[in-house]
Amino acid sequence: MEPTERFAPARARRARTGRGSRAVAVLVAATLIALAAACGPPEPPKDAYGLRTVLGDGEIVLEWSAPPGAAGATYEVQYGVGAGWLPLTTTTDTTATFSDVQERSTYWFRVRTAAQAGKSAGSWSPAVTAYYVEPVLPIVRIDTNGAAPILDRDNYVPGTISIDPNGSGYAAYSGTMGIRGRGNSTWAYPKKPYRVKLDTKSPIMGIAAERDWVLLANYLDRSQLRTVAAMEASRATDMAYTPTLRHVEVILNGRYDGVYVLTQHNEVGPDRVDITEMEPEDIAGEELTGGYRLEIDARLEENNEPGFRTGKNVPVVIKDPDPAAPQQRTYIRQFVQAFEDALFSPGFRDPNTGWRKYADERTFIDHYLVHELTRNQDYFFSSTFFTKERGDDKIRFGPVWDFDNSMGTIRGAGEFPPEGWFARTRPRPWINRIFQDETLRQEIVERWNELKPAFEAIPPLLADLGEELEEAVLNDAARWGYEPHETDEPGFLVDWLNTRIAWIDQELATAP
Repeated sequence: MEPTERFAPARARRARTGRGSRAVAVLVAATLIALAAACGPPEPPKDAYGLRTVLGDGEIVLEWSAPPGAAGATYEVQYGVGAGWLPLTTTTDTTATFSDVQERSTYWFRVRTAAQAGKSAGSWSPAVTAYYVEPVLPIVRIDTNGAAPILDRDNYVPGTISIDPNGSGYAAYSGTMGIRGRGNSTWAYPKKPYRVKLDTKSPIMGIAAERDWVLLANYLDRSQLRTVAAMEASRATDMAYTPTLRHVEVILNGRYDGVYVLTQHNEVGPDRVDITEMEPEDIAGEELTGGYRLEIDARLEENNEPGFRTGKNVPVVIKDPDPAAPQQRTYIRQFVQAFEDALFSPGFRDPNTGWRKYADERTFIDHYLVHELTRNQDYFFSSTFFTKERGDDKIRFGPVWDFDNSMGTIRGAGEFPPEGWFARTRPRPWINRIFQDETLRQEIVERWNELKPAFEAIPPLLADLGEELEEAVLNDAARWGYEPHETDEPGFLVDWLNTRIAWIDQELATAP
């Protein structure tokens, strides 16, 4: 399968000789231990060696600094794998090389000044743990200044980013950037998702130039396929924008962090959500009418988001403009409330005065079908986006986002089988009311029949992509210490979607 504009796993495996002409090893963060007092050179302060690893082709290179008073000393270097320590080398240099590496293995290293005439050996340095792996996907390397940790979702940490295409055919990239955490519940998991802001607007891996990018961790979706399936479904619809995905492997401050999806940040822009970007002075006339990017998110108050709740308690976050001027907040709140009032009016089915007066029916149907097809558990709870463009008298649904809790995953609110209605039966006021419109239900049947061939093409695509991602997924599993569940297997996703498509098709043919 050739590279496409949709996603990019490693289409061409790297050539290997021995351990691989371009084998890459990566390290896990150092942990400190106390240094005991000893005779000999003056006792260095804690972590005075600054031992770190530099990874090369089939080897791990160690580098350290001479502690105070130890210039010209001889050093002992040890490594550990399993139980106990073994000698690596004795050297007068402040570097050493460990080449006896095995794929997906963890090693420990430490160094000390060696005993010299009449002087005892120094204390061992803090141990450094290194995890060795050979990435098979494009490699994203991020190094924060001074290896500063990324502690939260608010503050960008400056650093550099580079992309090694690793045989994929995409162009290499390097530049400066800031990085912070992102996500809601996903930020609490061990494998963190990130937001990257480039210092200079740039294209990356064939995706249109922008400053803001996202690295999705997919910690709940260990197949790495669910988001791909949803975006393929979205791409078949009339929704204006679907994010482009690239599978990569991430090395953060020298530490291998596994498989990520590099994608565009969900934001206003000509190659993102293509609506008018509002200015603070757009507070009257037609300028006040858009463009607004909105999200239904039940964590509105929890995350202290700018927004409002409607009369039916639907939580709406104003994502753009950011920040919204008071007049802008008032306008969009009144417009959304007018939609809800029409939806719950006695004449809500009327095409001219009912809910269709304020909302675009086609994008609602397409948006709904993607979420129903995938049984996405977040639908109308969070990550449910819609827009209101300048001069447009309707809200339009999309883009779709966030599908790690979908398609039979065991790590969400429950393990949902491929049979049974889901999105239309959720206890969410807007969609519950809309589905009381018989005309809408019939139009969904017609639209399903138009989209079904594109939906049926997704399972074979997942089978091919799953095979290509297999080695990288094994790298990720070894890094994060998990055993893939059967629901993480490409075959499970293929069978689940095929069954889901057949069930929906049968149900719509008999009882829309």
